[in-house]
Amino acid sequence: MHDKYDSRAFVLKARPHKEDSVEAMLFTETLGKVKAVAQAAKRAGATFAASVEPGTFGHYALLKGRYGWRMTGMHDLTQYSFTLKGEVKEAYLRMLGLLARFLPEQEPYPHIFQKLENFLQEPPKDIARAEAEIIFELLISLGYADKAANIEKTEDLILEVNKGILAAGL
Repeated sequence: MHDKYDSRAFVLKARPHKEDSVEAMLFTETLGKVKAVAQAAKRAGATFAASVEPGTFGHYALLKGRYGWRMTGMHDLTQYSFTLKGEVKEAYLRMLGLLARFLPEQEPYPHIFQKLENFLQEPPKDIARAEAEIIFELLISLGYADKAANIEKTEDLILEVNKGILAAGL
């Protein structure tokens, strides 16, 4: 029996899979982090070619089969890696990289998903602090940071994030 899911997702990263497919690591709203294969995504004029670019956000239809997840559809895509500029783009891509490394597979983190989405919809004035807050929230969820830490100053928040990353062994 195959399980079908439709969820909003961020593409964290992608890599070639077999001859003409791509394996995309998605951070979905309902499933958490999953790896899904977009078949024939590397062919010229492929349907999935744009949807598996790292930094893309949209609605993805996923099918869980015997050997893993497959991407079966997508719509309402926004390629933030191309539309964002400057410091906002750099912070966004750094966050995606850390999410790809830290998130366990198939465990949803809706509060992290929502914070990342809010960051993109209305970029904050203090980008460094907003980025650190999202990563700190993730580290707390994973048990690598202390929720009771004093993080009123941005410098203290960044210090706590760095401590959490060290505690995680990265």
